[in-house]
Amino acid sequence: MSHLVSLTIEPCVVSMSPTFELQNRPGLIVHDSFSERVLPSLRPVESTAKCQYEALPLRSWLGELRPYPRLPQNPLPRYRPTSVEIYKDLYPREQGMLVHWEHLAILLSLQLAGQSGLLATTDSLATLCFMRGVAEEIFLIRVFWDPSKKTWFLRAWSFQERVDRGWSRNNLLLLPFNF
Repeated sequence: MSHLVSLTIEPCVVSMSPTFELQNRPGLIVHDSFSERVLPSLRPVESTAKCQYEALPLRSWLGELRPYPRLPQNPLPRYRPTSVEIYKDLYPREQGMLVHWEHLAILLSLQLAGQSGLLATTDSLATLCFMRGVAEEIFLIRVFWDPSKKTWFLRAWSFQERVDRGWSRNNLLLLPFNF
């Protein structure tokens, strides 16, 4: 299954509440990290703006920026960046890199059963994006489809905390390109 590279979300007038759209339900598990760190800062909307999103492999952003480390104790050529390294290279300095919660909810609804689309659904890959949360902090959001459970998972990581597990360079990075 392949995924789309870009998708335009057209503007629409619709009332959407984050506590309704981004809550645990069949087909969506919202981790406590997202519920506690991001959800309280999100506000209901009466309409959505037009926005184009692109989902590109993380290696497109990180792979060419930094060579693989050559450490004698780690002979493996695979390198998996941590959230701290993603922060250093990709920290969204502009409001334009932040994903709107209502657009993420729309993208999830378009792929509710794990259909092919903009969000990654294959090969244990995740889609990463940036969202603003409580205290105006920016979080790295991981959107992951588990085909065995037929469920989406939503999780938030702070860039100030150390996440020891690396991120696959094949994960997708979801970025908005506003009109």
